[in-house]
Amino acid sequence: MINQYISSIENKLINLYPTYNIYKEETLQEAPAFFIGVKSSTFKKELSNRRQLEVIFNLTCKLDDINKNEQYWDIAMLLNETLEYLEVDGEKHKVLNVKNQIIEGVLHYEFTVKTLLFKAITPAAIIQNIQSNSKLKE
Repeated sequence: MINQYISSIENKLINLYPTYNIYKEETLQEAPAFFIGVKSSTFKKELSNRRQLEVIFNLTCKLDDINKNEQYWDIAMLLNETLEYLEVDGEKHKVLNVKNQIIEGVLHYEFTVKTLLFKAITPAAIIQNIQSNSKLKE
C-alpha cells in the first residue's frame, strides 16, 4: 500500500512539474528535484479483521534559483490544492496534518495518510468462532 501511495504522489508531481527530477531513493539530487520519502508508518490492529495503516510522508523540494523561497511557498500552496487526497485503486485517501517549512534552503512538505485495511474472513472461520463461543444453558 505504501508503494501505491508513492506512485500516486509521483504521478501528481509529474503532472505539476514535468521538468523536475523526482527521486524515491536518497541519492544525489540534481535540482530542480523532488524527493518522496516515508518518515514513518504505523500499523494498528483495531477490531478482529480491521487494521489501520498510518503513513507520514516527507516531500522535499530542492531548487537552485535566486528567489527559491518565494518559489517554495508557491509550490507548497499548489501542493496543498493538489494533494487533498491520494487515489489508489480507484479509492480516494484523504491527506491529513499538512505541514511545510523551509530548512537549509530546501522545502519540506510533510503530510499523513490513514487508511483502514480489512482482512478477509471466510464463512467457515465465522461459523467456527460462533460455535466455540456459544454454550447452552441447562
